[in-house]
Parts: sequence; C-alpha cells; structure tokens
Amino acid sequence: MQNIWVLTEDGKILCRKGFDLNLEESLLKNFIAGLNKIVQEFYDGTLTSFKFNKIRFIVVKKCRFLFIGSMSTKRDKKWGKRLERFVNNFFSFFTHEMIHEWNGNPSLFSDFCKKVNKPKAELVGEYIEGLWGH
Repeated sequence: MQNIWVLTEDGKILCRKGFDLNLEESLLKNFIAGLNKIVQEFYDGTLTSFKFNKIRFIVVKKCRFLFIGSMSTKRDKKWGKRLERFVNNFFSFFTHEMIHEWNGNPSLFSDFCKKVNKPKAELVGEYIEGLWGH
C-alpha cells in the first residue's frame, strides 16, 4: 500500500498516510467526492475501486467516511487487508460517540494522523518501552 487517505463523503481530507504524497490534494478530494456522488446517484451503488495507468485505488466507505488506499497495479494479495486493518484501527481509536457527535472540525483526527505516520522504528521502540513499563 503506497498511500491511505481518510475523507468525508463530501471530499474533505481528514488524514493521510503514505510515502508518495506528491499529489494536489484538492484535486483528489474533488475527484473522489464527485466520483462517489456519480456512483451513488446514477448507479445506486458504492464506489469500491478504480484504476489509473499503474495505480489502483480501493475505497472503503464506513459511517460518514471514505478510506482510500492506493498501490501499484502489481498484484498484492495483502492490499485489501492492510486497508481493512487501517479502517479497524481508525474506529478503535475513535469511539462511536466521538464519530456520531463530530462537528466537522478536522482537528479531532490530528492525533490519529500523527500516530499512523510515525516511522516503524519509533512505533517498535514505544511498544518495547511499554512492555518494560518505562
């Protein structure tokens, strides 16, 4: 998985994780929001994936959010599971009440974004420290 974005249904980017983020985010949010709306209105469905040239995007819609993962089109059997694990982590970080009562302010998600964007070595160090009680 190269990148993951968390967006509202109308396209507001709340969080992003990734390595190749040289993308104009306003273009992404407008494109995804528009494409999602077209699929809902004209096809009475949900956008689940799309592909451009050498990049495949998968979309998971849950509650009021769209989770989008991108990767190269080379087959990776774990790519869907990685996004699913990210979505599960998101909803374990935020309670149902927090999500339900959210007022649209993206700052609610800043701690989660910082956590998921930490380098792996730092996360491993924190885990080990937690085991030793430091």
